[in-house]
Amino acid sequence: DIPIDDRRPPKERVLGLPVGDGGLALPFGELDDGSTARVVEVTVGGREVVVFWHREARAAMAYRPVLDGQALSFSVNESGRFVDAETGRTWTLDGRAVDGAARLDAVETAYMSFWFAWPVFQPETALWTDEG
Repeated sequence: DIPIDDRRPPKERVLGLPVGDGGLALPFGELDDGSTARVVEVTVGGREVVVFWHREARAAMAYRPVLDGQALSFSVNESGRFVDAETGRTWTLDGRAVDGAARLDAVETAYMSFWFAWPVFQPETALWTDEG
């Protein structure tokens, strides 16, 4: 009998970033702050990760915030699009530059899961909250 981790609702979806038996879970309920899109920067396993959240798609994706060796910092513009400050490019949820000239490296181990399943496979997980 596997105990249920009651820190989040069991059927809430999370974006999981596994590291060993732990890692980080980003609950969709915390990512959804009511805005169209959101950028969250986290450190997992000593590596910087940027998470793109899109409310209408109800989806989150994780990327390495580096392009051609240059660190990028992301935000959401007034149109609800992902942009980086360094190149001024606009990005899609799937990590492609709108102009087609670049693509971000996805965090290959990241995946979406229901909360009830995530801590079963990642028992030492940390839980991201909007408060930090």
